[in-house]
Amino acid sequence: MSLLFRVLKRAFARRAPGVGRREDGVSAPADGDVGRLLQQGEELSNAKRFADAQALFRKALDRDPGNREALLRLGILAARESRYGVARELLERLVGLYPDCLDGVNALANVARLEGRWQDARACYGKALELDPDSVPVLSNLGTCLRDMGQVVEARTHLTRAVEMEPDNADVLLNFATVLIDAGETERAESCLRRVLELAPDMAEAHTALGHLLLLRGAFEDGWRQYDWRHRVEIAEHHLEYPHPQWQGEPIARELVLVRGEQGLGDQIMFASCLPDLQSRARGVMLECDPRLAPIFARSFPAVSVHPKQPENLERWRAAGIVPGRQVFLGSLPRHFRNRWEDFPVRAAYLQADPARIARWRVRLDGVGAGPKVGISWRGGTEKTRQMLRSIPLPQWRQLFEHSACQWISLQYGEAAADAPAFARAHAVPLHHWQEAIDDYEETAALIAALDLVISVQTAAVHLAGALGRRAWVMVPCAPEWRYLARSERLPWYPSVTVFRQQKPGEWAPVLVDVHERLVALERSRDMA
Repeated sequence: MSLLFRVLKRAFARRAPGVGRREDGVSAPADGDVGRLLQQGEELSNAKRFADAQALFRKALDRDPGNREALLRLGILAARESRYGVARELLERLVGLYPDCLDGVNALANVARLEGRWQDARACYGKALELDPDSVPVLSNLGTCLRDMGQVVEARTHLTRAVEMEPDNADVLLNFATVLIDAGETERAESCLRRVLELAPDMAEAHTALGHLLLLRGAFEDGWRQYDWRHRVEIAEHHLEYPHPQWQGEPIARELVLVRGEQGLGDQIMFASCLPDLQSRARGVMLECDPRLAPIFARSFPAVSVHPKQPENLERWRAAGIVPGRQVFLGSLPRHFRNRWEDFPVRAAYLQADPARIARWRVRLDGVGAGPKVGISWRGGTEKTRQMLRSIPLPQWRQLFEHSACQWISLQYGEAAADAPAFARAHAVPLHHWQEAIDDYEETAALIAALDLVISVQTAAVHLAGALGRRAWVMVPCAPEWRYLARSERLPWYPSVTVFRQQKPGEWAPVLVDVHERLVALERSRDMA
């Protein structure tokens, strides 16, 4: 769970609009027109009319090029729109003119954090604390930055101090709760989140965080209820507005239900396991999903009408006379069908790869040599979704490669895929990487179906392997994503997946030893089918 969006919302101390300090050190109120522009811009920003607010702040800056408030607000809005280069330029200009501007230094640190420049962010927060060692927003932001860097103990120290100074600050308590979760203090984290909701009952971020925590514990019924707040979070995934009523669990035996895919590939794969449950209740089901998954879902759920997610879908359906009676987001289906452990069906697979592609991959795999064929993925997430915690650098895998008769296949996506050939050359390890298997998800599914085993960190490959009923081992950090639960070697979603859990933050070596021993035992048992 990432809380980066919090840095753009309430983390800046209030100052009178238009009032700044010139380079000569003399305070000077802005021109009257500039002051009014800033005031109106602030009102529009509070009303979430960000484009209109930005236009007024820009006009104010044109009239007063050194205006501190205009530079700050434009920088924040640019960061909110992910225009980080623009934000950085504005805020660096601000800090250059006003080195003592705490809000500007804090905002500049936030932009570095949003860009994933962790060390730069940390250094910038340090400068902000030099200006004001007791700044609660800076302490809170630094704490969450350190948390994202995997430095939970130090993060906890800064956030504890922030909470002590402002015990009823809902934003700080929310950030503190996420660090407590990472520290394994889930009971205290839950108390903290419930206190946040006493202070701010409609804070969607707190409801969603509480949902993640409850789901992490396996408290599914209460967890899904809180999880449904995810669409109200300020930077929630954008979805086109569709006119169909939301399904809330009412009878739908005569209804055509539109299921709307959301979030990443792994989430869509996991939640798709609920589609057969929905089919049993509805007259018909149509699914809008990530285009990469559409062929696999169409093959696996032949009674479901599958549509790749595209902006023009609604108009196409209208033109074809297709009118759903209800709509529901894919991630909301478990609320109706997965409230107890007993609600998770025990089945080997619910997705099917293309048989012809599987056959071709088996031939290709036979050509790399004798021994079990094992797929691996070593980097998960993004810079904004705790990539540092969810990844194991490839060199740390060497003991698996060197003491096994397996043939190793890279399932890695993104920039980290380039690590495979370089590592293979440097260490004389036969680590095969076929980019065509990564670029086309039909090929990815077929390759995984042809493998004997998948070993991975928290990536979509685990979900795909589990949904295909293939054996997979996933290595998770001390503070795993909620999908992997807090305990147990098994996942209710995928009976074929085994979880290997880190015991101490940052220490992957014991996990890899455990995986290696289990792999050797599996090879000896000849049970790799």
